[in-house]
Formats: sequence, C-alpha cells, structure tokens
Amino acid sequence: MSRTKVVPLPVMGRHHINAYLLLGRRPVVVDAGTPGSGRRICEQIAAHGVDPADVSLIVLTHGQSTTSAPPPNSTV
Repeated sequence: MSRTKVVPLPVMGRHHINAYLLLGRRPVVVDAGTPGSGRRICEQIAAHGVDPADVSLIVLTHGQSTTSAPPPNSTV
C-alpha cells in the first residue's frame, strides 16, 4: 500500500491554505481555492511535478461562494 502525501496549496499567502494536493496513486485536489485562484492552484500543482490535466478528482469539502468555483478550463 502506498502512502499519500498531502501538499498544502496556499492561495492567499503562506499562512492561508485554501486547497490541498493529494499525491498518491492518482493526484487529487481537495477544495478548489477561492474564485479566481484557479491559475495559482494550477501553477502550484505543476510546481510539484504534476500536470494539472492529470488531476483525477477535485473534492469540495463544503459549499460556500469562496470555495465552490471550478478551476479554469474545467468541464463541470
């Protein structure tokens, strides 16, 4: 069984974590940041060696206007 690495993806500064990248068998994003933060999240995903197009799942933990915006170029 492989371990999943949890990578915080701060969107609004170092101390504000708005999303997480789970690196396991398939990359997963937990929460989608704030509206307009999709590009920053994609850049951070790529900085960890993952093509954003390879993210297999985006999990939204709660629904509020600050976290429920889909990433850019997504098909929802």
